[in-house]
Amino acid sequence: MALDVVHVELPAARQPVADNESHTRGYTPSKNGIQHAILSKKRSAVTEHSLADESCFSLGPFSNRASLIKAKAILLGKVRPVSVRAINQQAAAAYWVYLPPYASLAQAQGVARRLKKKGYLDYFIVAGNQNANAISLGLFKEQRGAERRLTRVKGLGFPARIATQYQTVTLYWLDYVQSSNVPLDSNKWRGVNGGAGELQILHRSCPVSAKSLS
Repeated sequence: MALDVVHVELPAARQPVADNESHTRGYTPSKNGIQHAILSKKRSAVTEHSLADESCFSLGPFSNRASLIKAKAILLGKVRPVSVRAINQQAAAAYWVYLPPYASLAQAQGVARRLKKKGYLDYFIVAGNQNANAISLGLFKEQRGAERRLTRVKGLGFPARIATQYQTVTLYWLDYVQSSNVPLDSNKWRGVNGGAGELQILHRSCPVSAKSLS
Protein backbone atom coordinates (compact mmCIF):
# COMPACT_ATOMS: atom_id res chain seq x y z
CA MET A 1 0.00 0.00 0.00
CA ALA A 2 1.47 3.33 -1.06
CA LEU A 3 1.62 6.05 1.58
CA ASP A 4 1.31 9.72 0.70
CA VAL A 5 2.74 11.56 3.65
CA VAL A 6 2.31 15.13 4.82
CA HIS A 7 5.46 16.23 6.64
CA VAL A 8 5.36 18.56 9.62
CA GLU A 9 8.51 19.94 11.23
CA LEU A 10 8.13 20.72 14.91
CA PRO A 11 10.34 23.32 16.61
CA ALA A 12 13.57 21.73 17.76
CA ALA A 13 13.96 20.97 21.42
CA ARG A 14 16.62 22.81 23.37
CA GLN A 15 20.13 21.70 22.64
CA PRO A 16 21.72 19.28 25.09
CA VAL A 17 22.43 20.98 28.37
CA ALA A 18 25.06 20.32 30.95
CA ASP A 19 23.51 20.20 34.39
CA ASN A 20 23.85 18.58 37.75
CA GLU A 21 20.75 16.59 37.03
CA SER A 22 19.73 14.36 34.16
CA HIS A 23 17.20 15.58 31.63
CA THR A 24 14.36 13.86 29.84
CA ARG A 25 12.37 15.03 26.85
CA GLY A 26 8.84 14.30 25.79
CA TYR A 27 7.13 15.48 22.66
CA THR A 28 5.89 18.99 22.07
CA PRO A 29 2.18 19.24 21.27
CA SER A 30 1.67 19.87 17.58
CA LYS A 31 -0.75 22.22 15.92
CA ASN A 32 -4.50 21.51 15.78
CA GLY A 33 -4.54 20.53 19.43
CA ILE A 34 -3.12 17.04 18.87
CA GLN A 35 -1.17 15.74 21.81
CA HIS A 36 1.79 13.45 21.33
CA ALA A 37 2.89 10.51 23.41
CA ILE A 38 6.26 10.33 25.14
CA LEU A 39 8.46 7.61 23.71
CA SER A 40 8.48 4.64 26.05
CA LYS A 41 8.97 0.92 26.09
CA LYS A 42 5.47 0.19 27.31
CA ARG A 43 3.49 -2.52 25.59
CA SER A 44 1.45 -1.01 22.79
CA ALA A 45 -2.23 -0.46 23.50
CA VAL A 46 -4.96 1.77 22.15
CA THR A 47 -6.93 4.20 24.25
CA GLU A 48 -10.17 5.25 22.54
CA HIS A 49 -11.90 8.53 23.26
CA SER A 50 -15.67 8.95 23.13
CA LEU A 51 -16.98 9.65 19.65
CA ALA A 52 -19.24 12.49 18.61
CA ASP A 53 -21.69 12.12 15.68
CA GLU A 54 -18.85 13.02 13.37
CA SER A 55 -15.44 13.78 14.78
CA CYS A 56 -11.82 13.95 13.71
CA PHE A 57 -9.22 11.71 15.30
CA SER A 58 -5.54 10.86 15.09
CA LEU A 59 -4.16 7.37 15.67
CA GLY A 60 -0.49 6.96 16.60
CA PRO A 61 2.34 7.46 17.05
CA PHE A 62 3.97 4.98 14.66
CA SER A 63 7.67 4.63 14.03
CA ASN A 64 7.20 1.27 12.33
CA ARG A 65 5.96 1.74 8.76
CA ALA A 66 4.72 -1.86 8.51
CA SER A 67 2.41 -1.29 11.46
CA LEU A 68 1.38 2.07 10.00
CA ILE A 69 0.32 0.38 6.76
CA LYS A 70 -1.56 -2.33 8.69
CA ALA A 71 -3.41 0.25 10.77
CA LYS A 72 -4.30 2.29 7.70
CA ALA A 73 -5.71 -0.82 6.02
CA ILE A 74 -7.91 -1.41 9.07
CA LEU A 75 -9.20 2.16 8.98
CA LEU A 76 -9.92 2.22 5.25
CA GLY A 77 -13.49 1.16 4.63
CA LYS A 78 -14.49 1.99 8.19
CA VAL A 79 -13.96 5.75 8.13
CA ARG A 80 -13.62 8.42 5.50
CA PRO A 81 -10.46 10.33 4.59
CA VAL A 82 -7.46 8.61 6.13
CA SER A 83 -4.28 10.65 5.75
CA VAL A 84 -0.74 10.04 6.96
CA ARG A 85 1.06 12.83 8.80
CA ALA A 86 4.80 12.65 9.54
CA ILE A 87 6.31 14.71 12.34
CA ASN A 88 10.05 15.20 12.84
CA GLN A 89 10.95 15.70 16.48
CA GLN A 90 13.94 15.65 18.77
CA ALA A 91 14.28 12.63 21.04
CA ALA A 92 16.86 11.69 23.64
CA ALA A 93 19.41 9.31 22.11
CA ALA A 94 22.07 9.00 24.82
CA TYR A 95 23.18 10.35 28.18
CA TRP A 96 26.77 11.48 28.66
CA VAL A 97 28.32 11.56 32.14
CA TYR A 98 31.36 13.81 32.36
CA LEU A 99 33.45 16.30 34.32
CA PRO A 100 33.30 19.80 32.76
CA PRO A 101 36.29 21.06 30.74
CA TYR A 102 39.33 22.13 32.76
CA ALA A 103 41.46 25.16 31.99
CA SER A 104 44.33 23.08 30.66
CA LEU A 105 45.27 19.54 29.69
CA ALA A 106 47.66 19.40 32.63
CA GLN A 107 44.83 20.20 35.04
CA ALA A 108 42.59 17.55 33.46
CA GLN A 109 45.39 14.99 33.72
CA GLY A 110 45.79 15.82 37.40
CA VAL A 111 42.08 15.15 38.02
CA ALA A 112 42.34 11.92 36.03
CA ARG A 113 45.14 10.76 38.32
CA ARG A 114 42.94 11.48 41.34
CA LEU A 115 40.14 9.43 39.79
CA LYS A 116 42.53 6.54 39.26
CA LYS A 117 43.78 6.69 42.85
CA LYS A 118 40.20 6.37 44.05
CA GLY A 119 39.68 3.27 41.94
CA TYR A 120 37.77 4.80 39.04
CA LEU A 121 39.30 3.73 35.73
CA ASP A 122 36.51 4.14 33.17
CA TYR A 123 37.36 7.60 31.86
CA PHE A 124 39.20 9.47 29.14
CA ILE A 125 40.19 13.09 28.56
CA VAL A 126 38.33 14.72 25.66
CA ALA A 127 40.45 16.45 23.01
CA GLY A 128 39.87 18.41 19.85
CA ASN A 129 36.34 19.82 20.23
CA GLN A 130 34.32 22.29 22.27
CA ASN A 131 34.60 19.95 25.25
CA ALA A 132 38.40 19.77 25.13
CA ASN A 133 39.91 18.91 28.54
CA ALA A 134 36.61 17.58 29.85
CA ILE A 135 36.77 14.09 31.32
CA SER A 136 34.32 11.59 29.87
CA LEU A 137 32.95 9.16 32.45
CA GLY A 138 30.58 7.12 30.28
CA LEU A 139 27.91 7.26 27.57
CA PHE A 140 24.60 5.52 28.26
CA LYS A 141 21.48 4.70 26.26
CA GLU A 142 19.39 4.49 29.40
CA GLN A 143 18.98 7.42 31.77
CA ARG A 144 19.04 5.17 34.83
CA GLY A 145 22.50 3.88 33.97
CA ALA A 146 23.79 7.43 33.59
CA GLU A 147 22.28 8.43 36.92
CA ARG A 148 23.95 5.50 38.67
CA ARG A 149 27.31 6.54 37.21
CA LEU A 150 26.68 10.14 38.23
CA THR A 151 25.95 9.10 41.82
CA ARG A 152 29.06 6.93 41.97
CA VAL A 153 31.43 9.64 40.73
CA LYS A 154 29.88 12.34 42.90
CA GLY A 155 30.35 9.99 45.85
CA LEU A 156 34.07 10.05 45.11
CA GLY A 157 34.04 13.83 45.44
CA PHE A 158 33.99 14.91 41.78
CA PRO A 159 31.48 17.38 40.24
CA ALA A 160 30.09 15.03 37.59
CA ARG A 161 27.28 16.14 35.29
CA ILE A 162 24.92 14.60 32.72
CA ALA A 163 24.30 15.98 29.24
CA THR A 164 21.51 14.58 27.07
CA GLN A 165 22.32 13.97 23.42
CA TYR A 166 19.49 14.18 20.89
CA GLN A 167 18.61 12.82 17.49
CA THR A 168 15.79 13.60 15.07
CA VAL A 169 13.12 10.90 14.83
CA THR A 170 10.13 10.69 12.49
CA LEU A 171 6.79 9.62 13.91
CA TYR A 172 3.64 8.99 11.89
CA TRP A 173 0.00 9.66 12.73
CA LEU A 174 -3.14 8.56 10.89
CA ASP A 175 -5.71 11.37 10.71
CA TYR A 176 -9.31 10.46 9.94
CA VAL A 177 -12.95 11.50 10.31
CA GLN A 178 -15.36 9.05 11.92
CA SER A 179 -19.10 8.84 12.38
CA SER A 180 -20.57 7.29 15.52
CA ASN A 181 -22.75 5.20 13.19
CA VAL A 182 -19.63 3.28 12.16
CA PRO A 183 -17.91 2.27 15.43
CA LEU A 184 -14.47 0.71 15.20
CA ASP A 185 -13.93 -2.80 16.54
CA SER A 186 -11.19 -2.45 19.16
CA ASN A 187 -10.22 -6.11 18.63
CA LYS A 188 -8.82 -5.12 15.25
CA TRP A 189 -6.02 -3.24 16.98
CA ARG A 190 -4.68 -6.30 18.77
CA GLY A 191 -1.18 -7.07 17.59
CA VAL A 192 -0.66 -3.64 16.05
CA ASN A 193 2.54 -2.28 17.57
CA GLY A 194 3.43 1.23 16.55
CA GLY A 195 7.03 0.81 17.64
CA ALA A 196 7.06 4.14 19.48
CA GLY A 197 5.33 3.31 22.72
CA GLU A 198 1.64 3.32 23.52
CA LEU A 199 -0.75 3.83 20.63
CA GLN A 200 -3.42 6.44 21.22
CA ILE A 201 -6.58 7.60 19.51
CA LEU A 202 -6.73 11.34 20.11
CA HIS A 203 -9.57 13.72 19.36
CA ARG A 204 -8.53 16.71 17.26
CA SER A 205 -10.12 19.77 15.69
CA CYS A 206 -11.61 19.01 12.30
CA PRO A 207 -10.28 21.03 9.35
CA VAL A 208 -12.72 22.94 7.16
CA SER A 209 -12.43 20.18 4.56
CA ALA A 210 -10.86 16.74 5.03
CA LYS A 211 -9.19 15.57 1.84
CA SER A 212 -7.93 12.03 1.46
CA LEU A 213 -4.20 11.61 0.92
CA SER A 214 -4.43 7.90 0.19
